[in-house]
Amino acid sequence: MATRKAVRRALGALLISGLATTGVVAYSAAPASAMPSPVHSSANLLRIADSARPSEDDLDYRMAPVGTWRDGNGPERTSKSYFTFLLQNYFEVEIVSATVSVTEISANDCAKPRATELWRTEVAHNPSWLNQPAELSRVEQTGAEPGCVSSRITWDVLDEVRDAAGSQEMSLTLALLMPEERMGDPAYGRKYADDLSIDLVYTDAPTAPADPTVDGEACRWDGNYTLSPRPVLGALRRNPWYGWSQTVFTAWDAADPSAAFTTVVDYGENGPMEVRLPEGFTVDGHTYEWTARARDVMGDLSRPEPPCRFTIAPTPVNPPVTTPHDPAPGTPAS
Repeated sequence: MATRKAVRRALGALLISGLATTGVVAYSAAPASAMPSPVHSSANLLRIADSARPSEDDLDYRMAPVGTWRDGNGPERTSKSYFTFLLQNYFEVEIVSATVSVTEISANDCAKPRATELWRTEVAHNPSWLNQPAELSRVEQTGAEPGCVSSRITWDVLDEVRDAAGSQEMSLTLALLMPEERMGDPAYGRKYADDLSIDLVYTDAPTAPADPTVDGEACRWDGNYTLSPRPVLGALRRNPWYGWSQTVFTAWDAADPSAAFTTVVDYGENGPMEVRLPEGFTVDGHTYEWTARARDVMGDLSRPEPPCRFTIAPTPVNPPVTTPHDPAPGTPAS
């Protein structure tokens, strides 16, 4: 089964062309037209997991040590550094790019290549060495200024930010750490500034309609059934940023998505919207999928949501009604 993220990406490539109030139209790829907005976002929280202070969960050294290192003449210790970002401002926008950067401030041994990695972890509010958040996925490094100690190292975190914001997770944690095979080797230890940040570019699309229904019943995760050959599709317009928008309903046969019925509903205020599918569009026993998207005065569409699914239940065939005095079907009358 396709993941929610995969469904979003697939639908994101299907922008509607040739919109009409009725009829069948095809999908075609088209670029979004919203104005891109750049944002520089610093981490809201930095916390250190330190093997020398294994139970402490509020460590902040005003720097980000990674791997094994020594504080002055003290014993060796091993650390991971967790940076947490707030994401609630990006729930209803389309994120175009997201790049992490950080400044490196020291290396224990310049003869050893940089081995520091960036990982997405579970949200780390108060991590400790004994209570480390799970490491979910490693992020590929995209660049580094030359030299033993780099003034700027970058990673592409577009997938991580999109995934977290698309799931409406309030926070995203990114961790600088050393891979397991280098973790305990002090030659690989490095320190970073506390300036790890994300440079985002997003487009502010209208808010997607909510609470989809089929014939008045909420869309089910496993699909709806309806006896109506012309079911009514409904959704709630909820656009806080724009005073006016259209709602674009699109439905297609799940077995043949090459063509789709699309209709546009104009509403000036937030509230419920409904559209009835046209005569002859559905076939008994077939399963259909549909989405509703907002479109603003600039022509920008809201982010695609996973489609709702419904099946047209076969029309029952009723046997002829007979009385005790009627002959059975096929029997000659006396």
